[in-house]
Amino acid sequence: WSPFKSEMDWKIAKWAIQEGIGHNTLDRFLSIPGTVERLGLSYKNMRSLLQIIDSVPALAEWQSKLFVFEDRPNEEHLIQYRDPCVAIQALLGNPAYADQVVYKPTKLF
Repeated sequence: WSPFKSEMDWKIAKWAIQEGIGHNTLDRFLSIPGTVERLGLSYKNMRSLLQIIDSVPALAEWQSKLFVFEDRPNEEHLIQYRDPCVAIQALLGNPAYADQVVYKPTKLF
């Protein structure tokens, strides 16, 4: 759940962002005495929540290409992809995965 403290911390943040909860509304909710402590939240207002979200390392950006084949000029095919080198760099550079990255072969059986 990194950079959040727990699954609950992350789920409340996700809910607030996806539902479009306004800054003032979330700030008023989180200012209720004991709310942040009892829920174990890592943020105390919308501003600190957005700072946590902004600290999450970016993933490799999606790129798109449109292909048209000579034998079928009326058909267009959209291909979406990520640069594998940038994607690997983003994964290896993300501290949330630091304990899960394996750098050597492992025998599993």
